[in-house]
Amino acid sequence: MNKLYIKKDDPFHKGTCLVEDNAEQALKAEMCEAVREPAHLHFTFASGVSTAAYPVLALCVKLSRADLKFRALFWRTTAIEEMVAQLAPARVDPWTFLQNCHVKYEETTDWQLLMLDMRDYQHPLFKDDWYQILLGLGGADMKKGDAVWLKWVGVFPCKETAQAYFNGGVWFDDPTPVFWHADAMTVEARPDYPVLPQESPKDLAARIRNDGLKWYGKLPSDCVQVTQFDPHWGYAHHAGLQWFKGKLYATWSAGIVDEDTPGQRVMMAYTEDFYHWSKPIVLGKTRQGKCTETCMMNSFLFATEDRLYATYREFDFHEDTLDENGNFNAVYAWGGPHFDWKELVRSTTDGIHWDEEELVHFSANESPRPTASGRYIGGCGDAVLVADNPDGKNWRIIRQPREQIDDAVRRGAKFLTEASWYQTDDRVIHLMFRSNMGYMWHSASYDDGNTWSETHRTNFSTDHTMPSFGRLPDGRAYFIGDPYANNDARFPLALCLSDDGYTFDKAYVLRDERYEMQQGGWAKGGYFAYPEAMIHGEYLYVFYSKQKEVMEITRVKLSDIL
Repeated sequence: MNKLYIKKDDPFHKGTCLVEDNAEQALKAEMCEAVREPAHLHFTFASGVSTAAYPVLALCVKLSRADLKFRALFWRTTAIEEMVAQLAPARVDPWTFLQNCHVKYEETTDWQLLMLDMRDYQHPLFKDDWYQILLGLGGADMKKGDAVWLKWVGVFPCKETAQAYFNGGVWFDDPTPVFWHADAMTVEARPDYPVLPQESPKDLAARIRNDGLKWYGKLPSDCVQVTQFDPHWGYAHHAGLQWFKGKLYATWSAGIVDEDTPGQRVMMAYTEDFYHWSKPIVLGKTRQGKCTETCMMNSFLFATEDRLYATYREFDFHEDTLDENGNFNAVYAWGGPHFDWKELVRSTTDGIHWDEEELVHFSANESPRPTASGRYIGGCGDAVLVADNPDGKNWRIIRQPREQIDDAVRRGAKFLTEASWYQTDDRVIHLMFRSNMGYMWHSASYDDGNTWSETHRTNFSTDHTMPSFGRLPDGRAYFIGDPYANNDARFPLALCLSDDGYTFDKAYVLRDERYEMQQGGWAKGGYFAYPEAMIHGEYLYVFYSKQKEVMEITRVKLSDIL
């Protein structure tokens, strides 16, 4: 008996599956691509045998959760056929009926081989719902973020042939062309996702390291201070950056003295030539809240072809954040939290006239960027923003399970926040978290951001600050920030590079000029903090705060990053 080997260069990967057995020739089948149509997957059999011949379909199935149950009807029985025929006139829901029929339950995240007799899916009751019957996903077992991954393995004329063929076991490479995701509740043809994990989440995180950095000096750059120190507005932080219709726009938070306290607002300025910036305007205005002025915190900028979006949060503090003299206690307020908040967006078509604020359900600490598939993802605390066709308002948040975050904290993470991501050539997305423990923590997604692995500590050292990760046009992964565990020194501002996305071993200095704080304040400090980076044209742009007091931007030519 021959064992089944499906190689990466097999015609299967072009949409064709050919399976043969020495003892009995199996049905040669050509399957058309799974299409994104609710309730339909189509098959065409090259041998001329139609689906009416009721072949046996063999698939491999993998689940995203160990406790996710799938149901598969294995072999048609006379009893089932008779009962379904009797029920047909009554218009009984076929899936409700089949739940009580010949089903098999499994709890596993390993690949499993399923055999399905297609006679059970030719009955008129089933013709529009056979894939739902196949997977048994009526909604009770799946939650948002769950996925079932499929690979077509073969088609056989009868169950005896199929059983005999697989007696010796099944071997296959990369069985990942189709997945069913609970968000959409449709089957999608995705030849590139999900990617099969090749190692444990812990081992993968441990591979990401920067302990062998070699420094190659300071990159030549252009540098402009976008804001000057203002003693009446002594706090500046939370950089946002975006190109729109030939102009570079920047947003940031501007506070009176301290970080994220009453009266803080969101500012915006733009430039056409990088060197000369417009006078800043107030984009996010405060209002009188329950007991104090509200606090506006900048989030991110995002541009479509015809509209620029600016997002930010508004915090309304509770009365218990004031002491008996009416003074605001920031330590107490942010230790609670003792506030209510809402997320807002404004947009413009010309950069001058802005629409009124609208309530939204998202914010992020970096502007979303496209993955290899074209989906946009942005780091958002311990979660991500996702949109397949973003219009600036249609973002949805995909969060890691709370128990997953809590487990990471039990294993040593102080907390997980201010995540930034990049993607390697194997299409794995790496989400890198600030944790204030000298090393970043990491979670991986193998299905374009729909689900995320357990979070583990990397061997990538960093200061206590928000990171900025991405890919250069030449394919190298980059990190922008301070790669030393300096406990909030945030010095120098560096560009670290990796050829494979795992070993960061090359570094350049972007900025190392000392800037002395002009005015003290609560939670202020850090020479170069919270960089927001983007690539446009021939330059890499980096916008950041200095001692959380002034905003500065640096650009370097991509051709100088050797």
